[in-house]
Amino acid sequence: MFLNVFASIDIVFYIIIGIAVFFGFLRGFKKSLFTFIVMAIFYIVFFITLDLMVDVLWKMELSFLGNVLSNLDSSLANFQSFENDYQAIIQVLFNDSFDFSQADMNALAIGLVQFAVKIIWAIAYFTVILILYKIITGIIRLIVVRKKGKKRHLLGAVVGALNGAMAVFVSLIVLGGGISFIESATLIMPDDEASNTETLSLVSRPNILELNRSIIQDQMNTLAESNSDPLIPSETREMMDELVENYNNNVIVKIANSIKVSSTYDESVEVPLHINLFDSVLSFEYKETNIALRHELSMFSKAYNVILNSDYADSNEITDIKGEDIRLAFSYLESSAILPTSLPIIIKYLAEENEITLSVSDEELYNYDYKAELGRLSNIIAGLFDILNEQAVSIDADGNEVTIDGAWVKGIFDDVSESRIILLATEAFLVPMIEEGEGGLSSMLDIPSNFSWENEYLALGNILAEFVDNDISIKSIESSDFNTLIESFAQIDITVLLDSELLTSALINILSQETDVEGVDFLTVPQNITWRSTELQTGELEYLLVAIKNIIIDNDGLDLENFDMDVLTSLSETTIDSILDSYIMRATITTEINALELGDSILVIPDETLDSQNYYSKTALNNLINAIELIYDDIDNFSLDTLFAMDSSEYDVLFESKIIRATVTSELENLDLGSFTLIIPDNTYENDDYLYKNEIVELMTSIQVISDDISTFSIETLYTLTDQELDDLLASKVIQATVSDIILANAVLTPSAGSIVFIVPSIFRENIQVNNLSAEQIESTELKAIIKSFNALGITDYDGGLDPSSLGSNLDYALILNSGSMHLTIDHMIQSNSEINSGIPDKAKADIYGFNDILIKDEITNFILASQAFTGEGSDVQTVDFDSLDIVSLSQMPEAQRTTILSSMIVRNILTPKVEDADDIDPTFALTAGDYEDGDINSFLTLAGFNRYIDHLNN
Repeated sequence: MFLNVFASIDIVFYIIIGIAVFFGFLRGFKKSLFTFIVMAIFYIVFFITLDLMVDVLWKMELSFLGNVLSNLDSSLANFQSFENDYQAIIQVLFNDSFDFSQADMNALAIGLVQFAVKIIWAIAYFTVILILYKIITGIIRLIVVRKKGKKRHLLGAVVGALNGAMAVFVSLIVLGGGISFIESATLIMPDDEASNTETLSLVSRPNILELNRSIIQDQMNTLAESNSDPLIPSETREMMDELVENYNNNVIVKIANSIKVSSTYDESVEVPLHINLFDSVLSFEYKETNIALRHELSMFSKAYNVILNSDYADSNEITDIKGEDIRLAFSYLESSAILPTSLPIIIKYLAEENEITLSVSDEELYNYDYKAELGRLSNIIAGLFDILNEQAVSIDADGNEVTIDGAWVKGIFDDVSESRIILLATEAFLVPMIEEGEGGLSSMLDIPSNFSWENEYLALGNILAEFVDNDISIKSIESSDFNTLIESFAQIDITVLLDSELLTSALINILSQETDVEGVDFLTVPQNITWRSTELQTGELEYLLVAIKNIIIDNDGLDLENFDMDVLTSLSETTIDSILDSYIMRATITTEINALELGDSILVIPDETLDSQNYYSKTALNNLINAIELIYDDIDNFSLDTLFAMDSSEYDVLFESKIIRATVTSELENLDLGSFTLIIPDNTYENDDYLYKNEIVELMTSIQVISDDISTFSIETLYTLTDQELDDLLASKVIQATVSDIILANAVLTPSAGSIVFIVPSIFRENIQVNNLSAEQIESTELKAIIKSFNALGITDYDGGLDPSSLGSNLDYALILNSGSMHLTIDHMIQSNSEINSGIPDKAKADIYGFNDILIKDEITNFILASQAFTGEGSDVQTVDFDSLDIVSLSQMPEAQRTTILSSMIVRNILTPKVEDADDIDPTFALTAGDYEDGDINSFLTLAGFNRYIDHLNN
């Protein structure tokens, strides 16, 4: 009924104001004003003198209360004052559990008793004192306020409104605090459906670690479920919600809420004035901290409501609580003034109840900053729930979304290592649980004396950070299967794992096969192994764990009992390197590889790759595994063709292995290029078994360029190659020697009169050794230029000869003559022309390639083009005769043709006498020194000199 009346709070306020206005109107201005002043003084005096009166009552002798208090306990019969007897009162109320030797406990007792005094005074003030005050002020009003005179009803109504407003404000003080309590109560109420109550229990744990089990045991060892009726009927709950909503939405309440002041419990927090006045009454002081009950209840109820509205409320599964729920709940708890101040008292009380000796002194316990501790607990608990729930992100205390990564996890465990509550709980509860327990976990772990739990928690934090960074499911470490367990741990940084003393000792026991854990029989553990790493030496445990870790990561699982080349070749280089750090793994893999078949090839194993026990050295084995990995898919049909499809980066890996290099060298020694034998210079061998790595890489790259034409190889095969492909081809000393051998077989060292054979002068030849015998090859740059010149000339079926008719006018002579050998060969061809031999001027010749009087490149080009322009395409430079060309015929040719012919110094030298003869008989024209090359009249005419004379003829 009460709630029904107050559900519409608006009506209540309006009725109060309306009644006040009505009576103000009836009573008139003076009486209404007197009432307003009197009641205002009454209220103001109460709040101003509240603390003063509590202090007075605290110290005042009140022995008469002894008779009243003796009804609670006979020990209080001699009560004198609260200041003297507060400890006796507290011991009665708390069953003698307070230790007043502790200043904090004593301060709490004082605060609680003073709070009781404050409540008693407030009740007395608004009852007994109010009645007395009303009587006294009523008498004063009769004396002061005259009954005669005008009542001024309208002004009385205005003052009545003020009285009503004051009454509403006073109502708001009480009602605001009360509504806050009601709102807090609604927050902790479950939904009106029947609630399921879950009793957590402890059951036997067959696995090494299980995270989804409770550690609290009940008598039935089961999860009990019961249906219970709601504490408050749903109709009442709805009415309470409606009351709170109407109150908060009321205009008068909103106006009152806008008048804010610094709160009594925290000056940095502003609250509405009427709420602050309420808090000033229902609060007590503890260690200079004002604790407001309304605020405390509000914070705790909001924190509880967060959990109540989480998924946990529906499932009753503790793992359904999310980290963001914990952080939000703690954001309220951290605003509590009573929680951080009561924590040391609670810890001390529980320690004494359980006969636990704390590792800190009482002074350290009580002087600790528990408010900061609450912040760490928020981080820790929320973080652990986020990790347990495998969240990708969470919400921090500021409401910002944060990514859950390794750094975030480490921060949580930094707080763990600094949390006094957690460290004390570990010492008091966790250690005895491990040491006195039975089963696999307790048998694996030996906790040494003076063990640093701070460091261990930091190490465990680093391990869990690795789990998060590597997306490893926390639930996967619950299994008792070693493969599953080690698969989870192995995905993290082993050095981080080994920082944990507990996990290190457990793993040594497992891998030493001293436990009942299955799945490690595949390992052969030699005697006298140094398991633990030192500053100077890495232990076998670390080597082996790193190896297992990387195998699991690369192979998506662990099945070492079936470890073979299929698994091995699927692993990364880093993994293989880590495997080979372990001598145990190295010996096992050696046996596996020795049984390997490479198609029809035989694995050639140089002695230098074996150690004293005939196992491969780490370097040799590492390189061999990397090489086999590249060819493993075709290993049954292995041949050189398998290698031709590889790129240079793969060759670099493949031939790092001396074993593979020796095997491939053996194959290459029997390789033919078409009808030609592969020439392998002696200086390409690193030793008798294999070629140098650079050479074999370059050789394979070269062969790859012509791999489609190996069986039909010829010089023409090279014509279609680009500059880059030619560079790749001739980078190999073997290919350089082989192609050189093909060309030199049909080439001569010097020009031979009467025959035109390709000339490769000694300047372009290099001496080499092949099978300990002397041989020659063409220098690489010249060899490339020769191939390009052959291609430009369209030479097929190279036999050393050169057809003069192939020298057409549309050829790239700059490219052709870039080859010194071709330059020398064409020079010999032109100079063998007896018709022009005597007409070659000195200016057209040079001493090059170790020979004298060789035509320069420009003149060779100009002479060939002049020959084509004179006699037509297909002109033979060995027989062309320019002496038959007369000047008149020349002058009548088209200018372009004439210019091409006269661009040759040889032609101009041959025709100059004819112009000079004509000049002698022509009195109208005279040659000058400027018409001759270099201004020398003993030389031959320049092109301009010829053109001047021809212009004279044509005009």
